[in-house]
Amino acid sequence: MRKLLAVFAVSSIGLFADTFDFTTLGGNFTGLGSSFSLTSTNGVTGTFSQNVNGLQRIDQSNGWTGNFLPGTPLVWTAGTNGPVTLLFSQAVSNFSIGIQADFYGDYTGQLEVYNSSNMLLGTVSVNGVSGPAADGSQAVLSFSGSGIRSVRFGVPVATGGIQDFAFSAPTFAAATGVPEPSSAFILMAGLAASATWIRRRRHQ
Repeated sequence: MRKLLAVFAVSSIGLFADTFDFTTLGGNFTGLGSSFSLTSTNGVTGTFSQNVNGLQRIDQSNGWTGNFLPGTPLVWTAGTNGPVTLLFSQAVSNFSIGIQADFYGDYTGQLEVYNSSNMLLGTVSVNGVSGPAADGSQAVLSFSGSGIRSVRFGVPVATGGIQDFAFSAPTFAAATGVPEPSSAFILMAGLAASATWIRRRRHQ
């Protein structure tokens, strides 16, 4: 019984995995200005912004020769230094994002995570080596925790002092929320199966 419930709990957690679709922003080198907003798969709005008017859409291996897997949709800071801020419309948890400096060599990706009161929840730094391999070896910045309302990420240290970068669509999970109809159906089916199994065990 414990094993069945554990498997079901793990399956239920996965219902809330979420991300944004960067392909909806346009093709290669589409200008995005200093900010843009997207709605995630599960209905969370995210607003990405930078102080400089330079964000652009780009794809790995078709405009960006870097470490991401071929065809990965990216956003590029287009030669402008400084971090990007992402503000969520609601609290989320377990944030992760891929990032690569626009310069071949060593770099450090940095992530700052804030709650709804703009209090710093944590800082994450990951070292990477920027190159043209297209093998998925970009630095990945991850924060495990809840109550995330905004994040700020960038490349404060890079070879040659170049601090502009590209990043892939982040993944995260809604901290609270109601499952979509299909998810609710799966949840109810799992609970019904668990109840039936327990009843059978009692009658044996």
